[in-house]
Amino acid sequence: MDNCNYVKVESHDDAEIVHTGKPVLPPVRATLSHKNDKRKSRGTCCNVCLCLGGFLFGLGFLLIFATYMYASQAVRLLTVEHSPDLELDTVTVPENELTAFKYGAEAFFDNLEERNKVGVTNELTATEKNLNGLASASDFLRGHVRARLYDDEVELDVSFPTDVFPGGKGRLFVAQLSGLWRKEDSTLRTSARVFSEKTVGEAFSRKPSFNAEDVATAQATIHVGRTNDRLAVTYKDGYSEVLGWFLPLPDEELEVLSFLYDSDDEDAQDAARVLNTIENISLEKGKITVQATN
Repeated sequence: MDNCNYVKVESHDDAEIVHTGKPVLPPVRATLSHKNDKRKSRGTCCNVCLCLGGFLFGLGFLLIFATYMYASQAVRLLTVEHSPDLELDTVTVPENELTAFKYGAEAFFDNLEERNKVGVTNELTATEKNLNGLASASDFLRGHVRARLYDDEVELDVSFPTDVFPGGKGRLFVAQLSGLWRKEDSTLRTSARVFSEKTVGEAFSRKPSFNAEDVATAQATIHVGRTNDRLAVTYKDGYSEVLGWFLPLPDEELEVLSFLYDSDDEDAQDAARVLNTIENISLEKGKITVQATN
């Protein structure tokens, strides 16, 4: 009885229920139609997902391609073609000399950290040979950086290959940084040049002026002195230009080390205390000497 169904039989008089004794199956056409609708619905969803996935993939590809092309163009603007004349000389220094210089530098800075307890005077002298020897001993800096020391002036030549960057294969980033110390007013005049294809012939020469066709130029004047018995480094003025566009720099004086002196961080306070022990820095041809005292 449980497995039997009932069907409705129409008669001329009244509708009556007749027990058939057999289960009633659903219409075949309705079942097939329902399955077809489900298949169509699934197919539509798959097509939508495939279209959406393809759109997102294409959009991602276009973004990556556009980023690559933009980066490639930027690298080419900031670099120049490789030339043997732009390769910097390496300075070979005997390992025992470099080791002695490193130990001397470590002892100097260790004394700086203990200055308030020991109260001794110390100095560190770094020669041009020492600095370039350290650069040559580095796989990263060898042949790409060179320091030159003159009376009251230091220059840093830079010539880095850019093969790892998009559009940089066979090209070099060539720049020159310099700092000129003026004793009469205790100011350091810093400058930087990034050379272009048109001005790279002036690279590594002692030309004091900038060229309007340089890729980028920058200059800043910094006053170094003591205020309230502590080292004061004050930005006075400066300007910068990249690809003909002037980039704004602060137009008012700025105390560079104030964030160290006013910080509650112990490391910052230690750094400020160490810097405050520096008494004098002298630049002579071929060497730089840093003197520190209590």
